[in-house]
Amino acid sequence: MLNKQKGSIIIISLIMMLLLTIVGLTGVRISNLEERMSGNFREHEIAFQSAEAALVEAEAFVENTTFITANFQSGCTGSQCFTSTCTNGLCFNGNFPTTGAPASSCTAGLTNTWENWALWADGSGKYKSASSLTGTSSLAKYIVEFRCFMVKDDTNSDPNVNLIAEWAYSFRITALAKGGTADSLVMLQTTYKKI
Repeated sequence: MLNKQKGSIIIISLIMMLLLTIVGLTGVRISNLEERMSGNFREHEIAFQSAEAALVEAEAFVENTTFITANFQSGCTGSQCFTSTCTNGLCFNGNFPTTGAPASSCTAGLTNTWENWALWADGSGKYKSASSLTGTSSLAKYIVEFRCFMVKDDTNSDPNVNLIAEWAYSFRITALAKGGTADSLVMLQTTYKKI
């Protein structure tokens, strides 16, 4: 005598295989997402390290360059002039009237130069290029902005505004770097006091 089979085992097996397929596909998707996330993290880290290296290089440039007050005034000539157009990556959007003027006569200006993306455009001549870092898609760039003066000696609570010798140059340095692709950008800033 033959038993009548209803085929329920086949339906249950198909449902189980469908569930296993869904779990497997979800695992593949999660794995791909994690791989992309780690790749993006790596790109960001490369860009961040490149921007940090550019800041260090810019700080060394400021520290090793002799500036005089004429570098920050209109009418300056030469390669070390700080201008509102950021020629050679040296920027000053404020006003410092004359040589020998007191530190209090310097005004830094309100423009956030680094926010102007045209400044960072390749070939603009408005930034300085930093040394190459392995893994980046292009050289990091930086600008140095003169931000007037800071008290040279922190223990001096009442510096004389008429004595430039009691004041230190203040700079804001901004670096922009890319990672291995142009899609990963990092911008860092620091304030530098040159004594």
